[in-house]
Formats: sequence, C-alpha cells, structure tokens
Amino acid sequence: MSPILLVGLPTLTHSRTLAALRRLPLVAVIALFAVGCSRKFFRERADRDVEGLLTDKNNDPRWALDNWHVYPDTRARFADFDKPDHPKKPPDDPAAAALSPDPQPIRGHFCQGTDMEGGGYLQFLEFNDLNNRAVRDTAKPAALAAPVPVDAAAKPAPAAEKPVAPTSFDRALKTEEPEYLITLEQAAELALFNSRDFQDRREDLYLSALPVTQQRFAFVTQFAAAGQAIREATGATVPGGPGSGWSVNTNGGASQLFPTGATLMAQLANRLVVDLSTQRPTVGISNLSLTLTQPFLRGGGWAVTMEPLTQAERNLVYGVRSYARFRKNYYVYLAGGAEVGNGFYSYAGLGSRGVGQSLGAPSQGYLPTLLSAAQERNEAENIRTLGKYLELFHEYQGKGDYSELQVGSVEQQLLRGQSSLLQRRQELQTGLDQFKLQLGVPTRLPLELDDGPMKPVSDLMAMFGRTRDEFIALREEAEQYPARIRQPLMALAGTTIATAPIDVPLRPKLEALMFESAFVRETKQFRADTATRWERWKKMSAAALTEELRARAEEVRDLQLRQAQVEARGEKLPPAEAARLATVPRDMAVGLFEQSLRAYEAARTRKGATARDVAVRYEDAVNNFVLVLSEARRERQAQVRA
Repeated sequence: MSPILLVGLPTLTHSRTLAALRRLPLVAVIALFAVGCSRKFFRERADRDVEGLLTDKNNDPRWALDNWHVYPDTRARFADFDKPDHPKKPPDDPAAAALSPDPQPIRGHFCQGTDMEGGGYLQFLEFNDLNNRAVRDTAKPAALAAPVPVDAAAKPAPAAEKPVAPTSFDRALKTEEPEYLITLEQAAELALFNSRDFQDRREDLYLSALPVTQQRFAFVTQFAAAGQAIREATGATVPGGPGSGWSVNTNGGASQLFPTGATLMAQLANRLVVDLSTQRPTVGISNLSLTLTQPFLRGGGWAVTMEPLTQAERNLVYGVRSYARFRKNYYVYLAGGAEVGNGFYSYAGLGSRGVGQSLGAPSQGYLPTLLSAAQERNEAENIRTLGKYLELFHEYQGKGDYSELQVGSVEQQLLRGQSSLLQRRQELQTGLDQFKLQLGVPTRLPLELDDGPMKPVSDLMAMFGRTRDEFIALREEAEQYPARIRQPLMALAGTTIATAPIDVPLRPKLEALMFESAFVRETKQFRADTATRWERWKKMSAAALTEELRARAEEVRDLQLRQAQVEARGEKLPPAEAARLATVPRDMAVGLFEQSLRAYEAARTRKGATARDVAVRYEDAVNNFVLVLSEARRERQAQVRA
C-alpha cells in the first residue's frame, strides 16, 4: 500500500480551516480504498508471479511443463463457472439442511445461486461414442458362413427358432442404459482435463511456487505508512474556557534487505497540531531517520540470508520435475493400473505441509478392466458349452450309457460356472466403477471400453471358436443321416428286414464329408495321411482287419505301460516310442471307422436283421467318423496356435 504523506497546511481562516479538516477523514478513507488491495488483485498478482517462475524453470526438455493450468478446464465435471473471488456457498446435504439449523445462512448476492456441474465431458463422450460406433460398424467383418452341407438339397430347412425369454440369471447385473463407447486414447484425453487427480498435481505445482514468491518478496523494498488523527474538545467548565484542537501523526518509511543480511531502513515522522481555539495554528516539524544494520555473527552473511530462498527455489525445481514425471507415468497409471508415486509434491505429500490428505482414485486401469470383461465373456462361453454337454449327457442317460450320478456331476459343473460368471460380472462392474473414478466421471455413468488393445487375443479366440463351430456343424451334418432313417426304423421297431434293405448308404456320405467339407479342406496333413491310411485298411479282409486292430490295441497298451514306468522314474519315453504312441491311436481310429462301416453295410443288407441292429451300427459308424475327424480338429487348432 502506498504511503499517505501529509504536508504543512497554509495559513487559513478559522472557518475554511475547520471545513477542510472535517473533510480530512473522508479523504483518508477514499485514499485507502483507492490504493488498497482486493482479492482479485492478490489472485492475479500471484498467478503472474507463478507463471513467471514456471516459465523460468521450464528450460529443459527433460521436465517440460506440458498441459499445465491451475484453473480447471471448462469441459471438466468440476469446472468452476462462478467468480473465483466470490464463490458460491458449497451445496449442503438436502436432509441435513431441512432438518437441522444452518449456522451459516446465505446473505448477500455473492454466495447465492444453484450449484453447477460442468457438462463438457458428457459432450466429449457423446461425440466419441457416435464416431466409435460408426467405425465399429464399418470395420465389422461379415458373419462367418456355416459349412455348406454336401447334400444341402436333401436337408430340410430348419424351422424358425422362437425367441427365448431371458431368465433371471441372464438379467443379473444387467443394465438397459445406453453405454458410451471410448477407446484407450480417448480415455487418456478425457482424464487429462477431467481427472481430479491430474488437476491436483497441477495445483500442487502452483503451491510449490508460492514460497518462492514469498522469499523473493523479502528482498524487495518494503514500504510502510501509518497515520493517526485525534480531535480534542474542552468544555466551558475547564480552566481556560471551551476549546477544540486536532493532532495528526503520520509515519512513513521503507526498508531494504540485502543478501549479506544487512537491513537499511528509512523513516519519516510528521506531527501536525492545530489548535482551533486560537487564530494561529501550530504546525510540527517532520523528522527523517536512516538506519543501517549489518549482523556479523548470528544471522549474518550470504549463506544464512539466502538459505530460505535457495531452499524454496530448489523445492520448486523438484516440484517441476515431479510434475513432469507424474505426467509421463500417468498414461501407464491410466492404461495399466500401476501405482504412480510422485515424491514429496504428490497430493499425499502435501498432507505433511497441512494442505490436505490423500484422496487419490484407485489404480484400476483400462487394460485390467478389459481383461475382466474378457474373463466374463469366457465364463459365459464356458456356460454355453457346458449347457450343450449337459444336453448330450441327458441324451446318453436316456440310452442307458450314463448314470444319474454322472449327469448330476455335469449339472453341478454348470451351476459352478454360473456362480463364477456372476462373480466375474461383479468384478467387471467394480473395475468399471474404479476406472470411472480415475477418469473423474460419475460411477452411475454407463461406460463401455473399446476392446481394440485386446483385438489380437479376441481374434485368436474367435479363430478357435470358428474351428470349434465348424467341427460341431460337421458332426451334426454327419448325425443328420441317422435322424433321417430314425422314423422308418421306429416304424419297423421289433421287426426284421425281410424284403428290401434300407436304402441309406453311409460310406459315400461320410467319405464326401471327410475330404470335401469346408472344415477339412483347410487341412493338409490330415487329408493326405488319412486317405493313404484308409486305403490300406480298405484292402484288408475282415479277419485281417480284426487281427490288425487287436495287435495295435496291444501295442498301445504296452506303450502306455512303458510310459507309466518311465515317468515313475522321472524320465521320458525315447523319441521313437513317443512318436509311435502318438500315431498308432490315430491309425486305429481309421481302422475302427472302416470296421464300423462294414458292420453297418452288412446289417442294412442282411435279411433277418432287426431295425435296432441297423440303427446301432449306424450310430457306431458316425461316432467313429467323429473320432477320425478329431485329428483334423487338432490340426486346425495347431494352425491357429501357429
């Protein structure tokens, strides 16, 4: 504040002097308001000083101050649209405000108004959601066509499936709200302006610069001014009669601190006394003093005087480096969920200086949340597969192949899978909520993470799924032939085939599926090796084929016993024996398939055979066919792994 200097008054008449002195307090008050400092003045002055300091320290690319601003971004949820010097009163809890007294009621126009929340982050999410979904729809591959049956013309068209109503299990942890789809890069951009943690680090750096401004201000010339005005009036009973007088004292001075610890102080004192009861006012004379103090022992010298400024400057440099380190590691924290410590000038470190406690968001991360989503989808796929296995076991139970205990074991696995799926969904929802806290958005906001980083893995899993689905479609294609003859066989149940044989040749059907289907056409080794092995089994007589299968079965048993003995000693089979153990069962599968085909052809053409015998032989041939195709499935899976 600038000093107010009062000079000697000229000789005036009594009335004019009295009027001028009466206006003196008003003039002094006006001068004080004119030169006084408001909130806005101090805030803007501090902002300019901090900006200059950070510009001065931002001279090394290793700790460049990018994306720094102390005031929140207007797109942020916590954006402040009020006057920074006169903010509104923070909102109170509605129930507490209604049911308890308010010790700080709102008065005046500065603190009134409804609470506002920034909505720019919602516009950012809506814009990116529209673009991301448009890109996803454009880049979505065409649906994989199902394998075309060899005799598609003979296959009846499937009936239209009725929509299945969702069960309570399917509705668990589900929401019908539209979700905002964002990518990893967009999540990082959103966090840059909307994350409260990132803004806290910006404010930490601002706070670390304020002590430097304070220490530098200590070496600036300090001005001080003070004034005192006293009016005295005496009554008629006082000796000498009534009287009136003014006494005005003013002091002004300046001090300067030097790096050596010396202090130079200049002071001007002025005393003015005006006696209004006489015609001749008395004016005092001003005094000017100049004092220089230089400590030589305690508190003297450059090292002692400059130490607070040096330490504050160093702390600012450390704060700049700390902010730069945090900014570089923030992407890892946001993408991978790793903890990012930031030294003394982190938000937690400010607690040691009384600024506040740590309120950091949990370190969830984008990619771990995607992993939770992938695990949830994997559990759902397992449940779908277990459901099909349960249907198959129920069918086998009806035929007497499996007991109630075995079917119950599969059903128990399905129930455990459903429980695991619910747990995965809960973990996914918790992870999404924690990631929303990292981004600074409300946890109630529906959010969907783009699985672009997981696309290589998801594509690989889709390839495995495609191989599995094509194998299942091929197996169902082979199993449709027993379904086609089931009705005439049921009509002939308990009777014998006394006249014409059943005209359902199986060998050409299965041979076409084995070498001409879309599933097998993508294999190389299976098509070449299986054709050669099958031709060798075809040339054998029935007795030779049976003897060869018996010899191979004994060889497999001997190799398995040999393997168990070797593994008990902690060793491995020799390479030749291990290769033999891997190839002999595959060769036996082709032999069993040829044997079952011959048994079916003999049963369907033999007079006196029952319809049940034909159906059993038919299913045996199809099962052995599926066993042979398992080798093609393993080759397709090996191709995907490669």
